[in-house]
Amino acid sequence: MPGAPPRFTHETSWIGTIADAFLLFFAPLSCSFAEIEPSRGTWCILIPELEDLETFERFRRDYEVNTINMFAGGPGDAALRYLTEMDLTGNKKDFSPNGCEVYVIGKVAWNKKQQVRRLMMRIHPTEKNFRIYKKMRGIFQNKIHLKKTDASSKSKESRTRSTDKNKTQKKKDENYHWVSSPYAAARIAENLVQGKRWYYQFAKPLSWYIDTLERKRKSSPGSSHEKIWFESIRRFERAELIKFMENNEIWNSEEEQWFVKSFHETLSRLYAKEASHLNRRGGSRTLGDRWKHMNEKIYRDLAQAKTSPQIRTVISDLWAKSGRPPSLQEHTGALWKFISKDSEYARDLSLVALASYQGSSSLFRETVKDAVQKDEGRQLSLNLEKATTQEQVLKAYQTLWDFVETNDEEKNDLEVFVTKNWKRALEIGQEEIQKAKKKSNDA
Repeated sequence: MPGAPPRFTHETSWIGTIADAFLLFFAPLSCSFAEIEPSRGTWCILIPELEDLETFERFRRDYEVNTINMFAGGPGDAALRYLTEMDLTGNKKDFSPNGCEVYVIGKVAWNKKQQVRRLMMRIHPTEKNFRIYKKMRGIFQNKIHLKKTDASSKSKESRTRSTDKNKTQKKKDENYHWVSSPYAAARIAENLVQGKRWYYQFAKPLSWYIDTLERKRKSSPGSSHEKIWFESIRRFERAELIKFMENNEIWNSEEEQWFVKSFHETLSRLYAKEASHLNRRGGSRTLGDRWKHMNEKIYRDLAQAKTSPQIRTVISDLWAKSGRPPSLQEHTGALWKFISKDSEYARDLSLVALASYQGSSSLFRETVKDAVQKDEGRQLSLNLEKATTQEQVLKAYQTLWDFVETNDEEKNDLEVFVTKNWKRALEIGQEEIQKAKKKSNDA
């Protein structure tokens, strides 16, 4: 078994009795496995901690492995997912997982030919963290990505098949699909197994993703691993993050929720000020460019703040520029106490708030995207394709408010956005209609 020999000693192979060797030979049958670093072929061996072998034997017969779930974001994610599956499959009356051991087997930079044991962890999650993980993984799902090969690659593949069929088949399989695990899920799971708050070091990438992030960095000059990690969560996992943050159980205190709300209000006011400055003064930069620049500056200031005074300065400056948002005015004492007591957590939570913030434009796009993919959105699509004036655009979107699933406050924000930015609303609608048509044709 990989990793069985002792490390950093004179022994080069496993030494033991025949009885122990026999048990080790069949040991993998009682384990589970998860891949965490596909580029390096790194796997986790998951060994459950058992009190009753007979009960486990009954559980094992019913245990089914979902292929997509064999890919995890890290050892913590792999362990908690395995414990979750054990909890769901087993009979809770007489079988409950106490924990598990995780052995990470993979290659290292200085020896890429041999599989070695890179890490060993014992996982015993608290009841609360276990519940948080199950809620989180119910929202953040692994995704299968399909890749279509073009005509030239198919022709090349056909020529290669005649010379090396097995090699071509392997290349073909690799090109057609791959499975990705959400960055946010990996970070949250790692924090939960370590007993940290789920948002601890939220914008710091896990070591298992360094190879992937390095490839992206090379194709994006001027970026860093941390920036790519954060932007991936903000752009591609924001909807899941927002949904996860709606669960009250994940928070340690009300102050955390008040802090996120006040930060969102701060961002909303700062965006509005940028729009107001553009309308009054004009300029060569578009509003989108201004907002992007502001986002990057806020992220950079927060990420570079390492000490308590620096963190307090960055957050207080943002609050001051926005004119003290309502939530800050209502909970001033509690929020300042939270920042002073847990400054690093306050910085990490600020980055969570920045990643999860959804302005009127983003909310509007998500609402339209959801609408045009449903039967109820057919009339909206027809009306938008013909609309050219403000009156026609407002009338077209009137059909949207009848079935949109959102609260009254958000619905009012959407109506205000369309009224004030009807040309932009028309562009967004037409873009989403074209995307929906293309997706339908590809299917």
